[in-house]
Amino acid sequence: MNDLVFNRKRWDPFKASQQAFTAFGEFLEVSRQHRLLTCPKVPLPCHPGRWAVPALDFLKLNFYAAFNSSCHLCGGGLILRNHLGQPIKVALVFLDNVSNPSLAESLILRVALLYFKRWGYCGVVIEGDCQHVMQLKVSEITQLIIFNDVHLLLRECVGSSLSWVPRSGNSVAHLLSKTALKAECSDAKWSVWPS
Repeated sequence: MNDLVFNRKRWDPFKASQQAFTAFGEFLEVSRQHRLLTCPKVPLPCHPGRWAVPALDFLKLNFYAAFNSSCHLCGGGLILRNHLGQPIKVALVFLDNVSNPSLAESLILRVALLYFKRWGYCGVVIEGDCQHVMQLKVSEITQLIIFNDVHLLLRECVGSSLSWVPRSGNSVAHLLSKTALKAECSDAKWSVWPS
């Protein structure tokens, strides 16, 4: 803007956005090397291998991401249950332009936290079966941004934590995510239950 006002020079919008993207990538790389912008490692509790009800006064939110590599689509399944194991909320999520399964799991984790925050509950154990995602282990720059969001959302959702569960303990979320992916491919519509 200064070049336009003071020097009467116009910038090519594409070139400006490319320079901004390059500068941001360099910033993230330097930040990661100097530990200025790193996610804290999350210690994962041991899990019995099957789904278990949460403690009294806590909720459990299971999530799973189904990924279609041929068209880079992701279907996510979320189920929030109380200490009796009863479902309180169920959501199917669809994302497109996702590059790999690990990124799909990371994005659905962030979506799960955003949903939980919007629903207005406190005290949740968030379970997923992708161990490196549940430990917030960064394998690419995009995940660093997502995991920083996850860390901030965890702080905002009082009493919340992450927990790894094997696939056998995450079967309902797995089924929901497959349903979301299949429904998107057939142009079906859905909503959160109950709304």
